[in-house]
Amino acid sequence: MRAPPPPFTAVLALLISNALAQVDNNQVEKVWSSVSWVFYGDRTPLVSYDNPATLTPLGAQQLYTQGAALRDRYLRINPEDENNAPLIGISRNAIDNSQLNIISTTDSYVVGSATSFLQGLYPPVTQAFPNSTGGLLAASLSNGSILNFPLDGYQYPNIRTLSRVNDPDSIWIQGHTHCPKYLNSMLYPFNDSYAAPINDQNIAWYRQLYNRTFKGAFNLANTNFFNAYNLYDYASYQYIHSNDSDLREDEIMKLRSLANAEQRWRNGNLSVSGFKTGDRIRAIAGRTLASKVLSLFMDHIRSGGAQNKFNLVFSSFEPFVAFFALARLTSGPSFTLFNQLPHPGSTMLFELFSVGDPNDTSFPGMEGMSVRFLYRNGTDPASKFRVYSIFDNVVAYPDMGLGTFRRYMDGVGVGTVKEWCRVCDGSTFFCTAL
Repeated sequence: MRAPPPPFTAVLALLISNALAQVDNNQVEKVWSSVSWVFYGDRTPLVSYDNPATLTPLGAQQLYTQGAALRDRYLRINPEDENNAPLIGISRNAIDNSQLNIISTTDSYVVGSATSFLQGLYPPVTQAFPNSTGGLLAASLSNGSILNFPLDGYQYPNIRTLSRVNDPDSIWIQGHTHCPKYLNSMLYPFNDSYAAPINDQNIAWYRQLYNRTFKGAFNLANTNFFNAYNLYDYASYQYIHSNDSDLREDEIMKLRSLANAEQRWRNGNLSVSGFKTGDRIRAIAGRTLASKVLSLFMDHIRSGGAQNKFNLVFSSFEPFVAFFALARLTSGPSFTLFNQLPHPGSTMLFELFSVGDPNDTSFPGMEGMSVRFLYRNGTDPASKFRVYSIFDNVVAYPDMGLGTFRRYMDGVGVGTVKEWCRVCDGSTFFCTAL
């Protein structure tokens, strides 16, 4: 099997250690809540006449690896590891589903990715029985014996799947689907001042690849820049999994580069409006992401830290591309990284934390809370989660106070389902019912 195509060289972001925060030696950092937004793993192509797209073993391994990385960050306590940021009060070995909020689209490869991720986050364990599963009493029998779950203590997370047709909560993790204004904004691509020239410059090259790579899977008429992601998706799968592919690495890299450009045009173009001027309809998936992340943190705070402690969201790449643009990551110091599609398993982290007395166990007030954004592109062992500044925040100190974070996320977000329905001119049943 060939290795996946390597990512483009990125401008590395500054890795800011906790020491740069100039925290008093008598104070410690406490992470209260995390929102981990995860891109699914390697799957079969979306364009297939035989079977619907499904997660591959490689994809499952990628997500398992990412889950294990989050276990090292949040569930282990290792002060010597700069990537360690243990969540306060989290169950570290056995799943306590009352502490987890796990949501996914209904796509099988996304749900499969979530399941694989959770296997790495909470691997099988014996003799560990959280209260959410009835504790030790539920595992005990009247004869005095204790039973473990099957498969040497396999753990069972509660994963909530959100139907894009029937569930209004689905807009928060896939705001671009069933959004007519978003789709209508791309109805005439051949007249687009950005996309049309790119298509003209590359149409002959695409046609040159047609007989070698795309014939039988695509029509010749659809082998162009406006279908760049699907073409790359199909070719990349063949390159990774098939010995019969004769594509060169430079050709795969060019296909990926064009897919990056197409998806920035579709999901990261902030100048295009839909229902109202300035509504940034192309980035609607990032706008709903921003509102979801903020609402999870605010609900956590209102509950005094009891709810939404560890939030895991599994989605497609569109929310990533859109949020990168909205948060101005695409024009920041690491613009090369954030102008490309995420690699399988890529994860964004939003962390809510405070700094204070290590002996103080009380939940802090909002004024004492800060937020930081981290990103890991793919699951390569050599890559680590790194902190990046969002919304043009000071590069040398990328953390921001909760109040500032809230203003920025409110500024780009879509606050309610009703507002999303208005912006999108939505016709789903939950829109018509409003």
